[in-house]
Amino acid sequence: DTAVVLIEMQPRTLDPLKATDAVSQKIGSLIYAPLVRMSSALELEGELAQSWSAKGYRVFRLKLRPALRFHDGSPLKAADVVASLEAYRKDTPHAVAFQNVTRIRAEGELDVVLETSRPQPFLLTDLPIAKIHKRAPGGTLVLGFYETWARAFHCTRGALGRVVGRPIAALDPLLRARDLDPDKRRVWIDDQY
Repeated sequence: DTAVVLIEMQPRTLDPLKATDAVSQKIGSLIYAPLVRMSSALELEGELAQSWSAKGYRVFRLKLRPALRFHDGSPLKAADVVASLEAYRKDTPHAVAFQNVTRIRAEGELDVVLETSRPQPFLLTDLPIAKIHKRAPGGTLVLGFYETWARAFHCTRGALGRVVGRPIAALDPLLRARDLDPDKRRVWIDDQY
């Protein structure tokens, strides 16, 4: 049995900080999650954040949903969100969305506060571009969250791989990479399948 998934082209990157093409952003949205997203009715709804508030459009407070975990099983904490958002503020294609943000801080384990230099009424609608991620020592990305659709995709991909008896490259862009180091490929397969 074979499963075939068609996409118009291979994503250029799985690194959310560098994803600017449509395919990379779409695949990235299956792997990573934002704090908030826009609904089909173009209304803001929570993904990793369960609630948010804005004071004068200069101080934004987001409360994370409890018990979220990264793909490696480690808990999502406010400090992880701060690290992700700070990474977006640096030299990335998405930094313009954060150009007026002067400070990002964690308050406890579940609260994140963003402060801006001037009122920024559209900051919350810019936040979906920032996918929350974690980097292990050495800069390696730790992929995804258990509590998102990406987890369902991961489980389906793994189950199909077990049925077929091998990983299915069509469902895994990393395995299609021709220049992937064999050791990295083995670690990826061991982790993902």
